[in-house]
Amino acid sequence: MKRTLLSLMLLVASLASFAYDFEVDGIYYNVLSKDDLTCEVTSRDNNYKSYSGKVTIPSQVSYAGKVINVTSIGKAAFFNCSGLTSVTIPNSVTSIGESAFVGCRGLTSVTIPNSVTSIGEYAFSSCSNVKELIYAEGCETALQTYLTSITSVTIPNSVTSIGPDAFYGCSGLTSVTIPNSVTSIGERAFFNCSSLTSVTIPNSVTSIGKYAFWKCSGLTTVTIGNSVTSIGEEAFRGCSGLTSVTIPNSVTRMWDYAFAGCNGLTEIQSLATNPPSCGSAAFENVGKFECIVKVPEESIEAYKAANEWKDFWNIVALGNEGGGDNPGGEPEKCATPTIALQDGKIVVTTTTKDAKCSTSVTSTDIQSTEATEIELSGVYTITAYASKAGMWNSETATATLVWANPTIGGTGVMSMKMKKALLLRSNGYTITVDGLEEGEMLELYNVNGMMLDKVTCSGTSATLGNGLQKHQIYIIKAGDRS
Repeated sequence: MKRTLLSLMLLVASLASFAYDFEVDGIYYNVLSKDDLTCEVTSRDNNYKSYSGKVTIPSQVSYAGKVINVTSIGKAAFFNCSGLTSVTIPNSVTSIGESAFVGCRGLTSVTIPNSVTSIGEYAFSSCSNVKELIYAEGCETALQTYLTSITSVTIPNSVTSIGPDAFYGCSGLTSVTIPNSVTSIGERAFFNCSSLTSVTIPNSVTSIGKYAFWKCSGLTTVTIGNSVTSIGEEAFRGCSGLTSVTIPNSVTRMWDYAFAGCNGLTEIQSLATNPPSCGSAAFENVGKFECIVKVPEESIEAYKAANEWKDFWNIVALGNEGGGDNPGGEPEKCATPTIALQDGKIVVTTTTKDAKCSTSVTSTDIQSTEATEIELSGVYTITAYASKAGMWNSETATATLVWANPTIGGTGVMSMKMKKALLLRSNGYTITVDGLEEGEMLELYNVNGMMLDKVTCSGTSATLGNGLQKHQIYIIKAGDRS
């Protein structure tokens, strides 16, 4: 795969001559639509270098008796503005044009607002001093910016996809946190990010695109979440620093050259009972004599017969090579976490030593809206699972945080004053309530109003019911609250 980058000389030659329509407060604009009253930021002329210092782009400007919305940053608008030290882009902007900030060497940080849905080619190319890239809360896609000098990136929980080429060639990027809202990693997303040392792909991700981590030679560890079903063509090709990888039991397909060139691999764990189907040369240049492949014991013969897998000389049962807590059998499963409310904080713990707990919180309140009135539910669903290399991920624990007696107050600012938070969790047969007061009375009812249990709290938590039925609705009354 090859990509051709235009030289700056050719790029300059291809750019159109600029003539702005109007200027307000030192910023130049072209009208996009007289009917919609929209405009874009542009350059003063084709000599560029129109801006320096700190520039704040307004969401609207007044001109000729009209209020005009600023919806775009035009092609080469800030081209070669080496004296530009910061730029604030408003939430009204939906597109950043081709070469918009090429050569802005005075910039050190870039924030992409959540309104931006498209970024043109080479938009931030040659901004060699930008070290920090921030996608604002509310962004749904991590778009390509053509920033290759960044060393850190902030991806909010609103992002659901990391787009194609998002961090292409970011050789200085040493770490990245992919939130568990992300469901897909696009083609070439981290292509040649040679300084990345570790990556955790959360359980929310279902697919890893072509060339996603191609030639991330500094990558020594990668954790692939157990929702990934497909690993794209050449996804980890050339990751020569990888020494081990665990392929979760959710993976059914690994495409051509998926791990080709990962010549540092000494151990591959595949947790799937049925060997994932492999494309051509999926493990090309991986040491077939030295690398140990660990699989479920009952699947050893299936792997020895499967395309690409059968080329490995050492296919053994999980836990059978190098000792472990369960020699000769499948890996143990991490203990299901416990979610509790302690001293006003949600605490997630697991009894599996050194396991990591991953937690997510969802609510209908957590969303973007244009409504002027918002009803708050005061109810939040908390899920958590535990994971550890060489072990199955735990079952998912679920709890519900309920705010009792919510009131809305404030003028011009929405606030929520809660009297008490209660955390409800169930194992399917009993219900435990945290956040109670000593001596507080709890009553459990079915939907027909029949009381099923009644307890008095002897601390801050209490358990109700015994032998409850799963997937049923129950009502809990705590004191005078329900």
